[in-house]
Amino acid sequence: MTIIRRVLRRGLLILSLLLTGCSSYRSRGVADNDVTYKVPAIKEAVEAKDKQSLPELVAGLRNEDAAVRFYSIGALKRLTGQTFGYHYYDDPPTRKPAVQRWEQWLLEQQR
Repeated sequence: MTIIRRVLRRGLLILSLLLTGCSSYRSRGVADNDVTYKVPAIKEAVEAKDKQSLPELVAGLRNEDAAVRFYSIGALKRLTGQTFGYHYYDDPPTRKPAVQRWEQWLLEQQR
């Protein structure tokens, strides 16, 4: 092996170790505050039929991010068959009664 190849291999090894060491752990669950992790986690929860995620999905209906609200109500509909009149695009006062119905439903499920 030539010296240039050895140097390149070592350099690539060092670079890969540095890049790996800089990555941080992310929870990547439906409770994650970062939308880039939360939305895929919502999709995974639906695919897995994860009823444990229901409280976070209901909480997602109040989220400021329309994408979180969109995926949360979609997931709830797929998991429960219900929407309770919730529309992710409505303004907060208009969404409030439907969110309250979801919260009441969740309380009844936990009894």
